[in-house]
Amino acid sequence: MPFTAYQQLAKEEQGDDHSVSSVQGQSYITSRFLPFNIGFFCLSLTISLWSVRHVYYLSHNVNNSLLKATSTYSPVFDHLDMPLRTIKSNNSFWPQNPPSIFQLPPSPEVDAAWERISDTHALVIRREELVRMGRDPAEQWPWPKEYGYGEDAYMGLLDVFHQLHCLNELRMAAYPDYYNKAADEHAQNAHKAAGKVHFTRGGHNLHCQYALLQFILCHADVSVITFNYVEGIRGPMADFSINHQCRDFDSLLQWKLDHQVNVTNEEWQLINRVPEGTRQLRGEGRAWPFGQETES
Repeated sequence: MPFTAYQQLAKEEQGDDHSVSSVQGQSYITSRFLPFNIGFFCLSLTISLWSVRHVYYLSHNVNNSLLKATSTYSPVFDHLDMPLRTIKSNNSFWPQNPPSIFQLPPSPEVDAAWERISDTHALVIRREELVRMGRDPAEQWPWPKEYGYGEDAYMGLLDVFHQLHCLNELRMAAYPDYYNKAADEHAQNAHKAAGKVHFTRGGHNLHCQYALLQFILCHADVSVITFNYVEGIRGPMADFSINHQCRDFDSLLQWKLDHQVNVTNEEWQLINRVPEGTRQLRGEGRAWPFGQETES
């Protein structure tokens, strides 16, 4: 009996030692992997917060994040916050009430409105911005140093204003009687101005037509036009009133007006001075048609 009790006591002591060893082993494993678990938790939390922030920035276009994600690089995105607005387009066959000035036939007031939104005053683009655009600064035309913009100031024009200029040209072409005199002067000067791009009025319109076509095809608006049953109309009538998510053009126009290069006519003459160190490019396809040699 004493022997049996002694054995039982020994077994219990051995069990206690084993339990202590197990606890110590578990504590060692826990302490060893604790920093890893904490790090993994922090990493997961960071990724989750970044994801939420990224989605918020895109959905609210914070810092133009949505526009940057769906556009090629433009310096404008670094200098102007461009709000997005939902606007219903009025594309019916009849002017709205009251009509927009851009729905009216030619007049001095209409011409002034078109001139304001289609003016092609250029901006200052910096060397770093050119590089980010994929352009070689050595091939770009700099602003004259006399203008005071520094050594790395280059000419740049926002494409939307070139597109509006082209649309205005096609608008005027639709009213040849009203704009006939200006069209004739344009055609005569196009052939005689030395050092200018040589194109006729018709050639200019074809250039504009193709520029606008490429823009429309590039953006390929997939908004849906529905059809209605309308009094006085036989068959379905298209409803051209469509909601669009639009960039705030008014803010862009104001930014352009605030930052465009404005100089006197005398100062503007400096722009034709050949800039030192700028690489000259071939004129074919730029100043004259492909396959046409320059005049000697």
